[in-house]
Amino acid sequence: MRLFLRVLCFLILAIGFIIGVIYPFAAGNQQGRELARWQALDENGGFREFETVLPTTENQILVGVEVATEAGEQDYGDAAVLTLTATSGQKSEFAQVFTLGGVAPRAQAQPSSARHFLLQAPTLHAIREEPYRFVFTSGEVALPFTSVELILVGGTYEYDASVPPVGYGMIAIGMLGMILTRRRKSARTPKQPAPRRWGRG
Repeated sequence: MRLFLRVLCFLILAIGFIIGVIYPFAAGNQQGRELARWQALDENGGFREFETVLPTTENQILVGVEVATEAGEQDYGDAAVLTLTATSGQKSEFAQVFTLGGVAPRAQAQPSSARHFLLQAPTLHAIREEPYRFVFTSGEVALPFTSVELILVGGTYEYDASVPPVGYGMIAIGMLGMILTRRRKSARTPKQPAPRRWGRG
């Protein structure tokens, strides 16, 4: 019985470690895979619209926009430089306004006069079978963009912040159970009789 309890406590401890430590670490280091990357600027500097069918097997799809501009460095604050809307059938998925305030330029492998920024749009959940439509429009600040790319990333899952605390509790229960079963074993171990002494002492 004691062996069974120790194994059970060890399993609780191991599962708690997985969902309390490994799960948030893995969720925070998701790489995913690029499903599509489209250039949104046309030859005249206007915006193209995109319509595509997304794989319904994806748990979620991350939407990003990488922009490049040769405008000088300045504080744009909260001024909108670009907007992106996404719809599926008759349903509006999101309408995102992008700003460059507080966004650091991305490091480039090769020297370039343009500065690149990666902007995050809302994540798409419960992927539908209807085609998705993505539409860009200019913001209130007209930046001279040299590139605007729409990026779709799959192969990721949604992080549930309520899971790790459950793991912490299981770790505590597992460790406490292993300590108690070890103490019980020590308490039941019979003491060895004192060695018999010969002769006078």
